[in-house]
Amino acid sequence: GAPCNSRQKWPSVADRLKRDLMPHQAEAVRRLLTAPTPHAFLHIKVGLGKTLIVLTWLQQRGLQDLEFVLYTMPQSAFDSVLFELRAMQFPVDIVVGKKTPSAEDKAWATGDGCVAVFGAGTWRPRPARVTVVEHDSLR
Repeated sequence: GAPCNSRQKWPSVADRLKRDLMPHQAEAVRRLLTAPTPHAFLHIKVGLGKTLIVLTWLQQRGLQDLEFVLYTMPQSAFDSVLFELRAMQFPVDIVVGKKTPSAEDKAWATGDGCVAVFGAGTWRPRPARVTVVEHDSLR
């Protein structure tokens, strides 16, 4: 298919790792899919799979009615969340909490355009991508 940076439509997403959800994760996805409103709050302890739950929910609900997805987190969570996003084959834009990304920040990017990095003052959500925003970028 086309490289990630040229897509205007969501790609087909699926878990490349073919993981089975744990019972509490499957139940959370089921509850999100059957919720009476499009708004939800997911509160579970660290390490119990919130990211996998949310990404599985997005994959199962479908993405075609969404222009983009915003995902906010502290930079300390980037490693694990980006791993999950790439495992599920989501194209990703990262917005770091400074005007110009450092060389260390740019190391998150992939040469195929599937992960791109922007400074806080230069980004706009792009269609059919998950934009990961470092919390400090929201100030």
